[in-house]
Amino acid sequence: MPAQPIDAATNVFARAKAVAGLTPTGDANVDADLLRHSLVLGVAALDTYLHWKVRRVPLAQLTNSLKRLPITFDDMVASGRRSVDARKSNVKDRPDTRARTVLNRELLKRTFQSPRGVDDAVGFLGAVDFWRQAAAAMPGTPAPKDVKSRLQRIADHRNRIVHEGDLKRLSRPQSVKCEPVDAAAVADDVNWLETFVTAIDSVI
Repeated sequence: MPAQPIDAATNVFARAKAVAGLTPTGDANVDADLLRHSLVLGVAALDTYLHWKVRRVPLAQLTNSLKRLPITFDDMVASGRRSVDARKSNVKDRPDTRARTVLNRELLKRTFQSPRGVDDAVGFLGAVDFWRQAAAAMPGTPAPKDVKSRLQRIADHRNRIVHEGDLKRLSRPQSVKCEPVDAAAVADDVNWLETFVTAIDSVI
């Protein structure tokens, strides 16, 4: 049986936890960066899951959101020429394969990590009333707004790490300092992300 989106997410979550498990190393700065890397991988697990899920949407059942994805005129011309070439060469034409290649390329330009990104992904999947259902499937049945708020906080932290090195934001810094990182907080966020992905998988 082919690997499923949840299998891909599980793989990345396991790696996120393994990285955090390398601490303590004896170097506090290295430990902090390992924890940051763990959080980044945790967010990547969510992103990976949704990318895998959207890439598998049946082309015969495209949602309105997917139908509105941009396609270049060059892509249309290339696809048409390949169909003509296939007929001339008497080989099997695979227009669906070409369409899926274009879809995959467009999806690679997008991230599904924040509430807005998740909204985009579930829109591509045609999910209805997603946040209420996902929240209801999570331990403790949190309110949808609380799920969104926590995901946004985690995504913001991930972005500070990836784009700013998790340095303190100071208007006139006298020295370069990093934001503190707490091992228990990172572990809790990664575990929360895993329960969120499990909830998504149960409702979509």
